[in-house]
Amino acid sequence: MNYYIYAKDQENVLLFENVVNMVVDREDSVYYSTESSRSHKELEAVKQTCNYSDGIIIYKLSALGATDTEIDAQLEWFIRQSIRLIICTIPSTYQYGIGQPVNKAVLATIRQSLYGTGGLPFREHRRSNAGRKKIAFPDNWEQLYKEWEQKKISSKQFMESAGLKKATFYNLLAEYQHCNS
Repeated sequence: MNYYIYAKDQENVLLFENVVNMVVDREDSVYYSTESSRSHKELEAVKQTCNYSDGIIIYKLSALGATDTEIDAQLEWFIRQSIRLIICTIPSTYQYGIGQPVNKAVLATIRQSLYGTGGLPFREHRRSNAGRKKIAFPDNWEQLYKEWEQKKISSKQFMESAGLKKATFYNLLAEYQHCNS
């Protein structure tokens, strides 16, 4: 049997050690692949090389996708293809043995939790307001925009008068033009 450890860049390989020791036998082969947290190309490549008797080990459920919808689609794929999925942070995926029927039942239960609770209980909490605060249009925006549009002032003069940096200026400009079109 082959096991594929799929990790994100920020995940330490030692996090997998206890689960691998519990699940993998001496005669089994173990392969390790990693990629950045936003990409899932390597996961797709690993999935294509797996067959019925193989298993994929991930550290946490969020390794399958960035959204609950992506994670749900991945779980559905594992259930349909009868490929074992072992999730280190969810002991029920390996604790009761890793037989295919047990694994399928556990994955189906995880999928159902997506719909029953309005989200995955296993995912870490993400702030919905993460990132920078949205910049408001400067008070003199309308006047400066009209002058800029009539070519009375340059973009550089517009930015200096509004007190904006170049990227912020062009982002606000695109937003303003989109709202007024």
